[in-house]
Amino acid sequence: MGIVATSDGRGYWIACSTGGVFNFGDAPPHGSAKAGTPGLPIVAMAATPDGGGYWLADANGTVFAFGDAPRLHPVAAASPVAGLAVTPMGTGAFLAEQNGTVLGLGTAASDGSLSDVSATSPVVSIAEVVVPPPTISPMTRRGQRQGPSPRGRANYGSAFGSPLVAPLSP
Repeated sequence: MGIVATSDGRGYWIACSTGGVFNFGDAPPHGSAKAGTPGLPIVAMAATPDGGGYWLADANGTVFAFGDAPRLHPVAAASPVAGLAVTPMGTGAFLAEQNGTVLGLGTAASDGSLSDVSATSPVVSIAEVVVPPPTISPMTRRGQRQGPSPRGRANYGSAFGSPLVAPLSP
């Protein structure tokens, strides 16, 4: 139920809802979730920043670690999990539930959720945001510091309330 590129962009892994992971290009095999594993189906996948491992998340909120991906403690999801996004250092992850709740695992701290907003359709994914280093001076003309938000993450908005013309996945 996911596809993730390697860190060099020369390969990728594809994860199926049954837990099987298939590697292509220079993506090394790190393993698969075994058939009959409690919590299947797998609904999301994310790679470690160095490409040496990956995580698979099931609909119940359990995250399975493979390769050099650190183990993340399971959480009790109140709604089926829709997506998984990893922190830039790969030491934590965010789980997005279909009801809009975002759960932080490991070193990831949730900055908010849509759970208190009346959503008209379920959340289907969550994306990682990589904030590049600034290309301008860190000080403005008035001497005020520029940079990312106080928590180090940028918020670029969402498509909340925008209708989809077609489903994102079958």
